[in-house]
Amino acid sequence: MPVLVKAVRGKPYGKTSRFCLQIESGYRAGHVMEHSGVESPMHWRSRAEAEQWARDTGYTVGAADRAASTKLLVNLFETFSDFQFEDRDISGAVLVDDLGRWLREHKAEVACMAAPKADPGAQKLKGLFRMCRALHTGDAEVNGGDLVDIFGEWLRETQELMPGFTGAPFVPRVAKAPDGTAYWSERHGWGELGDATVYFETAPWGLTTDVTAEWVDAELATELLAEAEAEAAPRG
Repeated sequence: MPVLVKAVRGKPYGKTSRFCLQIESGYRAGHVMEHSGVESPMHWRSRAEAEQWARDTGYTVGAADRAASTKLLVNLFETFSDFQFEDRDISGAVLVDDLGRWLREHKAEVACMAAPKADPGAQKLKGLFRMCRALHTGDAEVNGGDLVDIFGEWLRETQELMPGFTGAPFVPRVAKAPDGTAYWSERHGWGELGDATVYFETAPWGLTTDVTAEWVDAELATELLAEAEAEAAPRG
């Protein structure tokens, strides 16, 4: 009878996130898998590696539970995806309004999150709320230009940690027309790459709600590099 397992977050090694396999069926259900002959959990650097080992070894892999903090972090990155373009103009005044609204909307949810070492995503979110306290409490003026800088830096630092939270590569993507001539923007429709809407896990609403829409999932970095190489190529 197949043994069902699922990947769960293990004890971090320093600042490095690790994952274990928890047994979900049989008399050992609820226990994590250990090294043979040693009472020590087996660890992997990512959820994907743990699940692949389980499949290769003959186990049945169940859906992994995703922490509420991880879901919220993904939502944050997709909401403020304009920061994935280095040269995209971001209005400080608009960011003050939009980020303030996002923080107020999710304030109660984050406040209820425990922040043990086992959930570093919750710690990151709580740190963001502390850093932007004046923004969501409204008890002081916020400089929009400064906010663009400090929030952008927070996103860059947090993005490096996201693969450990999601258990898989966390790569910005864009929707590309099947013929490769245009990219999707929620603001402008099909057009230039510089206007494209970036996403990480959930394709833009305008495409997913259109039953006739067709697109190719493409990594933003690859498309930006190809565009730069095309512009730099000599013209005959």
